[in-house]
Amino acid sequence: MKYKNLHRQLSRLFAKSHDETGIKLQFTDQRKTSKPLAFSIFNAKNAKKEALYPKYLRIARTVLKQAKRALDHDDIKNSSHEKSQQWLANVEHYKKLLLKVIDQTQQRVIQKEKVPASEKL
Repeated sequence: MKYKNLHRQLSRLFAKSHDETGIKLQFTDQRKTSKPLAFSIFNAKNAKKEALYPKYLRIARTVLKQAKRALDHDDIKNSSHEKSQQWLANVEHYKKLLLKVIDQTQQRVIQKEKVPASEKL
């Protein structure tokens, strides 16, 4: 999986929450917005890329807030079902990776700093 698409992976998990946990989460699906944006960023020249990244970061932060709400959902947290616990573990895993991607994107694109190779995803 590409780390640039972590917000899409989290949105997929939210969409499958009812199947996996038995609880339907209220969330705004960001997949339709983020897919063409990721494609545009991938194919754009540097100047246009820099203009697109703030929108990418807004979407990523929105999904991050949704992940926090999902992880704090009492019915899911307190569930003893193995599928619910696995779903929570997946959300937590992708949330941590998305935080790193956001930090590195801000550092590299917004602040124009280099990201050490040892820290890159």
